[in-house]
Amino acid sequence: MTQFMKFIKYYVISMRLHFGFITAIAGQIGVSYYQYLFPEETISLARRIFIITVLFLAYGINQVINDYFGLPEDRINAPHRPMVQGNLNPKLALFTSVGLMFITGLLSFFFSPWASLTLTIGVLLNILYEYAKSISLLGNLIFGMSMLVCPFYAYFLTGTQLPESWGNVVHILSIAFPIYTTGLMTYYTYFKDYEGDKKQNKRTFIVTYGIDFAKKAGIAFSVFPYVLFMFLPTLGIFKWQEIVNNSAFIFIFVLSLFLQLWTASLYYNHPTGEKTYFNLETNIQSCVISLLCVLALIDGVLALYLVPICYIFIGFIFKFHNDAKS
Repeated sequence: MTQFMKFIKYYVISMRLHFGFITAIAGQIGVSYYQYLFPEETISLARRIFIITVLFLAYGINQVINDYFGLPEDRINAPHRPMVQGNLNPKLALFTSVGLMFITGLLSFFFSPWASLTLTIGVLLNILYEYAKSISLLGNLIFGMSMLVCPFYAYFLTGTQLPESWGNVVHILSIAFPIYTTGLMTYYTYFKDYEGDKKQNKRTFIVTYGIDFAKKAGIAFSVFPYVLFMFLPTLGIFKWQEIVNNSAFIFIFVLSLFLQLWTASLYYNHPTGEKTYFNLETNIQSCVISLLCVLALIDGVLALYLVPICYIFIGFIFKFHNDAKS
């Protein structure tokens, strides 16, 4: 195997592409939202493919950046990762990721300067996340905010018009829910990182309060947004009539609640050890299905199609990452 092909192989492994469905679906929310607001505009297939492909790969490209800045704890938490083992040159991998993001930013600028700006904000938030991770739940919040960049990036790439109002349920959930559900996804990933984070003095919520309390808090965190959603009509945020006839949303809403509770139970029962790593598959699946709740409010048919596609292919790709120490 040539050095170039070896680099490509281990770079792609480090991208951990099963995570890419998170950013891709978040981006699809932005694309579908634009079409929801301005149905008279025609969006070319080439543009749609470009947007979703960029966002699918963006998570992995940023994963490599995170691996570079997280090398000290990864030597404990994930000693078999290519960068830790020396199979992937850290500086060359970082340069490649930065270069790819720069090229993507330039291409995005030709479509929309606003899209290029949101992409830049996303990269900066991703870098900030590595440092914010040391402060309890702040890292989860920063990560969620970086994921929120995805629907905005996709929206600005799709077209140039802005919504007239930000007051309906679609607007609210499109902003708030991706932050929470992606932040919760990273919360669970910290269980497998507990030992390394503790030794590197990264004061995540789990390190600060201990595994026993954190696994119980995970159950509460998993149901909180769903309980809050049930009370929003009483606050006048929206009316039940806006969603009761949306069978796609109701189905995915119930499915996502089940998956979130399932994920919480998996980490409750296996907060440490090898099984903690394999909980990640369900964790990612539940995060993506939760994001599809928002998409279902905009395009229920598309959301229903994407549920089995995402669920199956996340599991399929994850099977290629079956080393618990990576």
